[in-house]
Amino acid sequence: MSTIAVQRFDPGIMQEPEIQTYRVPLEEGFTVMDALLFIHRYIDGSLAFRASCQCGLCLVCWIQIDGKTRCPCKSFMKEQMVLEPMPKKKVIKDLVVELDPGESIHGT
Repeated sequence: MSTIAVQRFDPGIMQEPEIQTYRVPLEEGFTVMDALLFIHRYIDGSLAFRASCQCGLCLVCWIQIDGKTRCPCKSFMKEQMVLEPMPKKKVIKDLVVELDPGESIHGT
């Protein structure tokens, strides 16, 4: 099992971000995106994140994984991880941040 701490924040109803911890099966070859999809599907459907795999919008899903900006669909799960939104960006909800024009295709 993997323990994943996710920064949760909904600026419409919360004053400050909070950390929520989830336990997700750890399988060889599973990515952080697999973990996020598992959490959303089976544990907490309110978790907000971007997932554009196979849609031609690569790089919109970037988040902070253990303090480093990474693409969750290309980063493999570990036994313990901390997931946060991109730094220096306005948080829309949870791991979803406001992107600048053109950023969704070209990255940051």
